[in-house]
Amino acid sequence: MIGCRPLDEQEISSISDCFCGYMEHRNRALFWLGVTTGFRISELLSLTVRDVWRNDRIPETVRIRRKSSKGRRQGQSAHIAQVARPFIRRWLFVIWERYGRDPTFPLFASRSSKPRSISRMQAHRMLTETMALAGLDGAYGELATHSMRKTYAARMMDHFGDIFAVQKALRHKSPASTVAYLSFDETELAHAVEIKWPEKRKHTQEVLLPQDLQLLEGE
Repeated sequence: MIGCRPLDEQEISSISDCFCGYMEHRNRALFWLGVTTGFRISELLSLTVRDVWRNDRIPETVRIRRKSSKGRRQGQSAHIAQVARPFIRRWLFVIWERYGRDPTFPLFASRSSKPRSISRMQAHRMLTETMALAGLDGAYGELATHSMRKTYAARMMDHFGDIFAVQKALRHKSPASTVAYLSFDETELAHAVEIKWPEKRKHTQEVLLPQDLQLLEGE
């Protein structure tokens, strides 16, 4: 989503701490899987229990089936980060306690009696409400579910420093799509300008001519 911005370290921590209520473990697991895999929200919501629990453990990777991938060109996979594993495991325990051990059960199920995933709209509302609770500030459209994918993109760019490596990490067809994800906020731009054009340089010092001094004295 154009306009969404990535989250910094403090914002990620604040959001994680602010999940609460009956489905807090589901929501926290969704959030951490989102910021560490870079999957789109529709792809995350297509997951089932067996995608993150195989052979009595959380596997190294999670795979999105081709039918649930954007464009349906091919399936996609991503590493499950260590930081996300405790939140996934805790939510799995809740699922087994509440709904039984059905491997086909939707990983991010709604509270309805019929086992189905929450909608993208529900996910958006849940996440934006939690962001507001965490005190995050932003114009309309800056903070949404796509902020999770933008955060992943920013972290990958910071690590690799290579647009083509980030393109592969985001599973984009074209690097032009990747460029759109790597946004910079006004603070970062201002910081970059100050670094590249520092204040104290002889060749940038203002030189006042006699006529300029006269004008100043007359003011």
